[in-house]
Amino acid sequence: MSRRFRVGRLAVALRWPIVAFWVVAAVATTVLLPSIEESQNGALGDLVPNDAAAIDAELRSATLFGFPLLSRTIVVQRDPDGLPVAAQAATVRRALQIN
Repeated sequence: MSRRFRVGRLAVALRWPIVAFWVVAAVATTVLLPSIEESQNGALGDLVPNDAAAIDAELRSATLFGFPLLSRTIVVQRDPDGLPVAAQAATVRRALQIN
């Protein structure tokens, strides 16, 4: 008896337990997991204090430009062995130019 034949027989023999499992999984998911509205409460925005300057900057940009600019976006340059001095200097120069 080939392996595919045995797997097929097993799938047919377990068809009702498989269907029952998926029904139970769907019901459990519906009952136990939070709804979309409930899951929005624990968003990443909760990690930033409400009085943070970044939030004020976003609100001000929405007023000035009609849409918020993401002032909380950060770009990280990383090297596990340490950044070369030239890369560090370039980063400092860029930061000074931006400010």
